[in-house]
Amino acid sequence: MAGLALDVLADNIVPLVPLIASHLLVRPLDGKGIFGLPAWTDIDPLQLTFSAQRLRDGLWWTAISHMFVHGSETHLQQNLASIICMSAYPLQKVGAAATYAVFIGGGVTAALDPFNFSDMQIERYFTNSWKIPGEGKVSNWINEKSNQLAKVTAVPFYQRFQNYCGSSAGATALLGFDAGLAIEDLYIMWRGSADNDVGGGRGRIGLGGSAFRGGNAVLVLHSAVSMGLQDWQKATEGASWGIDHGGHVTGMLFGAGCFVGWRGFQYLRSWRTRFPDEDGGRRLGRR
Repeated sequence: MAGLALDVLADNIVPLVPLIASHLLVRPLDGKGIFGLPAWTDIDPLQLTFSAQRLRDGLWWTAISHMFVHGSETHLQQNLASIICMSAYPLQKVGAAATYAVFIGGGVTAALDPFNFSDMQIERYFTNSWKIPGEGKVSNWINEKSNQLAKVTAVPFYQRFQNYCGSSAGATALLGFDAGLAIEDLYIMWRGSADNDVGGGRGRIGLGGSAFRGGNAVLVLHSAVSMGLQDWQKATEGASWGIDHGGHVTGMLFGAGCFVGWRGFQYLRSWRTRFPDEDGGRRLGRR
């Protein structure tokens, strides 16, 4: 049992040491230390946060640096726990480098907000919070005018100057990648295959045994679906301020897209190997 615990630690924690350490370099925005210790650097954390305005000002690197800044020690602990849990699957399938790429890519993509999910959440928050209760011509007229006022005042201001921090979008990107791996594992078990190495995967999934593998896949898929739906609901309703649910959804979509791209590349590579050209046996696309 001790040997098994050490194997799990070596496989799932040791590769994350640089990533975990990077989260401890900057003190949280609340000014308090991390785990009761002073921060490792004197960097002002506010200068590392991301906003659309800071990107326009040429501070492009804040799209990455904001992932290592947190609002409080609790915020940091929650994100680190999520990263450790959600990285186990991809670490064992694609290795540390690809896992880091998915994590960083998810955070950057959420910051850039290509689908406008974060901006949508801000708009829905203000248009809903500026309403008055009741039904009738007067209240409906007031709500209509307040919505129009919000869309030309508070909404564009916060969409441009809202500061973002934290690595939760990177963690949800890992969860999106996890979901793809979980679906693949369930498909393999459904087909009755004992070999998990499909299209170039690295094989072993953890503690071993089909029962553990299937149960783990179901739990991962349930977590991804439930978290994704919850974040989407809160983003569309504008139900929360201070948590970028839209960014979580964007990160998860990025991670799922990375899985599809990775498996597509693996399939294409194996397809080229299996079907050589007729002229001298050269492989397709290798001219």
